[in-house]
Amino acid sequence: MITRTLNKNAGFTLVELIVATTLSLMIMAAILSSYVFLGRNFTRSLGLTGTNQPTLENQSRRTLAYFAQDARMASGLVTTLNPPLFAPTATTMTLILPTSSGSKNVTYYFNDTGGDPIPAIPGFTLPAHSLVRLEATTMLVLQTNLLTCSFNYYDASGRPYVIFDPAVAGYSSLEGIKQVSINFTAQGGSKINGTLTAIYTSASPLMIFRNKQLQP
Repeated sequence: MITRTLNKNAGFTLVELIVATTLSLMIMAAILSSYVFLGRNFTRSLGLTGTNQPTLENQSRRTLAYFAQDARMASGLVTTLNPPLFAPTATTMTLILPTSSGSKNVTYYFNDTGGDPIPAIPGFTLPAHSLVRLEATTMLVLQTNLLTCSFNYYDASGRPYVIFDPAVAGYSSLEGIKQVSINFTAQGGSKINGTLTAIYTSASPLMIFRNKQLQP
């Protein structure tokens, strides 16, 4: 009877090792390439949305700072419809600010459409969906990418004004407006490339006209 002894040193040949190593490297390279591609796309998308959100926040802080300063110093509102002044509405207001030589008018104007000129003030073209501050011949863009923007008006007791047309029933003289506020929402980025930011909401407290006598 012949007994065969198994070869305990049996293993992979050099060719098998080379083939296995090559296949492993190819698979690892494919996985790494996919990982890098996805990572770059994510970073690019995050970068686009990340740059919009701080911009909205910075614009919001500047808008509220300008509005608070002007409203607190105002002696009242322009309540006529005569160009180039704007009577109070939900989308525009003109504040009367005292100066050393008399007074000046500062208008806040929300353009909720495209980039259109202001009919009452030739030479000004408003950026689309933006809030601007107009003073004499100077226009300052305060906030862009607005979804909504609303000015709110109150008398000395906090009762709101919601009707601005004298021909509409329930209209009350706008001369009694003593307090104002603003609130708005904005959103940056683009839906097309998936970079829309979260909707940014901001609102001011009630601002009292310091230079106007209290009226009922």
